[in-house]
Amino acid sequence: MSNNSTATMLVLSPGAYGMNSDTHLALCDIQMFAHIPNLIYLAPSTKSEYKNMLKFATTQKNHPVGIRVPAEFSKIDTCDNTDYTIYNKNKIVLNGNTVAIFAIGKMMDMALDIAKKVKQEKNLDITVINPLFLTGLDETLLNDLKKNHKLVITLEDGELMGGYGQNISSFYGTSDILVKNFGISKKFHTDFTAEDLLKENGMSVENISNIIENML
Repeated sequence: MSNNSTATMLVLSPGAYGMNSDTHLALCDIQMFAHIPNLIYLAPSTKSEYKNMLKFATTQKNHPVGIRVPAEFSKIDTCDNTDYTIYNKNKIVLNGNTVAIFAIGKMMDMALDIAKKVKQEKNLDITVINPLFLTGLDETLLNDLKKNHKLVITLEDGELMGGYGQNISSFYGTSDILVKNFGISKKFHTDFTAEDLLKENGMSVENISNIIENML
């Protein structure tokens, strides 16, 4: 990686929605790839994002690129017009206030369902953000959120410890922003369904909606 060879690596079926056997498991891919210098690690939520990320990765000449290809894409597949040459730029999916949710990959569906539930029950518009880049932070966006947000939640279907969410927590460490990270516990999980594993680790629409209410 030190010479910035322009390799493209596809990490197939990682996270809770991916492999779940004793021999094939990928719950700590973010920790493995996102902290390698010079490497760009991308996480699509939709097929459109994946196609554009793959085109970017195979045509750019500056860095090795890894793409976290989920076993299931988000059910919301809008056209992606992201310029991936602007590194670490996040995508705002829903514009709101008070609460912001960062959702990686397939977790975007849960984030949007949470936003819908909170809107219906509390008449609060939540900001929902797709990080896209896992190897860095969109510090401009994170600073902008300080202006009208009190709580930031991160959702990832991989291991919590050392994951993307804890980078967000570190950024806001000395600020007044509250941060709640959700991810998978550090152990060898096997023979699970995605829904059960996520629920065991506190990730359900009902639970996170209640946590939002209690933390505000």
